[in-house]
Amino acid sequence: MARILCALVMLALCLPASPAPARAALAVASTEALRPVFGRLLGDPPVMHLEAVPDLYEGGYARISLYARDVDIKGMRIDELWIRLVGASLDPEALRRGELRVLQLRDSALYGKLRLASVQDFLNHQGAVRDVQLGLSGESVVGTGTYVYNGVPTRVRIQGVFQVYGEPEPDLRKSQFGAL
Repeated sequence: MARILCALVMLALCLPASPAPARAALAVASTEALRPVFGRLLGDPPVMHLEAVPDLYEGGYARISLYARDVDIKGMRIDELWIRLVGASLDPEALRRGELRVLQLRDSALYGKLRLASVQDFLNHQGAVRDVQLGLSGESVVGTGTYVYNGVPTRVRIQGVFQVYGEPEPDLRKSQFGAL
């Protein structure tokens, strides 16, 4: 009986040292560590659902899934946004500072829905174009506006399709372009 009691006391003395690092790693790998970081990146949207499956190492995630509504990224209003990151390794020190620094990523997906009026408003607040009016013609976006070219305000019309291919900004594949 004394041996069992002695073994339990020794076990109890050893346990507090072991769980503490696991709890510190879990705090970095939790959704609560990610929520404020993604919230700031997305302009603190009123609706944000975040799920994260931690991996076996600190800062590692098997999967991060995020859905947000009424997102504001640098002045661009996005109605709905879905983000999925698979096999993400995030810098744990950066997370503790409230920053997102991706060290490695196996796969990712991004899907967003936004109104044409939001794109028009965003473009009208940029310095390069003025008086932008956007509309639809079939599956193409048609835009007219004033573009300052070599210091001369030039009225232009452009028609095309917005496409994103892993670049940080959308690309307008132009089917028609001309000065008015």
